[in-house]
Amino acid sequence: MEQNAYDGRSPTIIYRKVRKNEYIRTINRIIILKTKAKANYP
Repeated sequence: MEQNAYDGRSPTIIYRKVRKNEYIRTINRIIILKTKAKANYP
């Protein structure tokens, strides 16, 4: 939440960016897990 202190322009955009990054990271993790599962069970 510290970002809002010095970036008063629009905290919403930062928040959205962070949410998007979390979303992408989660999808990547799922893809990696699926790939590993395929590798373990050919």
